[in-house]
Amino acid sequence: MSPKLFFNIVSMQARRQMSYRADFWLLTVFGFLAQVGVVYFLWDAIFRESGSTEIGGFTFQGMILYYVLAVLIGKFTNVAGVEGSFSIDIYDGSLSRYIVYPTNYLLFKYAQKCGETFPAFIQFVLLSIVAVYFVGIPDNFNVTPLSALLFVGSVFMAFTMFVFVTCPIEGAAFWADNVWSLNVITRFTVQLLGGGMLPLTVFPDAVREGLMWTPFPYIVFEPVRVLLGEVSLAAWLQGMSICGAWMAFVLLVTALVWNRGYESYTGVGM
Repeated sequence: MSPKLFFNIVSMQARRQMSYRADFWLLTVFGFLAQVGVVYFLWDAIFRESGSTEIGGFTFQGMILYYVLAVLIGKFTNVAGVEGSFSIDIYDGSLSRYIVYPTNYLLFKYAQKCGETFPAFIQFVLLSIVAVYFVGIPDNFNVTPLSALLFVGSVFMAFTMFVFVTCPIEGAAFWADNVWSLNVITRFTVQLLGGGMLPLTVFPDAVREGLMWTPFPYIVFEPVRVLLGEVSLAAWLQGMSICGAWMAFVLLVTALVWNRGYESYTGVGM
């Protein structure tokens, strides 16, 4: 696929995502407020009942800021919405038209996903500014231009990692009648082990250190820490190396699954 075609697909999909602007912003803002509201009252009760001023290295203010960023990063990396389209193309026979296109199917879909995610970047910037204004930044966090730059790289890697992880799972649709349950398990696992539900600092040290060798923390937890200035350049490079190794492994699995899947694909539903 040529770079021109790739960016044309990204642009087209981004415009499509924002076609209904009022609906786009209302769902985003009210969904964001609902999630953050639940988190605020939950952790307010936890801190009050425990009598602690710090849990997992976070004060109450820091915990709320963490969740605000985690929710926004989750939308940006498309953790909640990237799955589904690959398997649907298999089930309804839409995959057939991509086979005759002079381009790679998975790369084409990746470009579409980039376009779907791009509007979330605008949401992230605007809602982050509003959230920081109301919540504030605790003194133990140090947001700098370098941390912001490294954060961009982390989020791009997180988004790509999640797309890659879902590819072999979606490929199971070549043989399974429904992969919805697999998608739910994947999303739950990513949210739990990736820091979307709980900061990984509340996990036992041995568990957290073990998780850092898996791809999950680099989808939510690490991007938040990077933005807040808690990750050095050396640690960031190490994390990106781990992500790169996992991505290479997942790509190999994806190639095996999709190559075998194409052999059994019949285009039923076309």
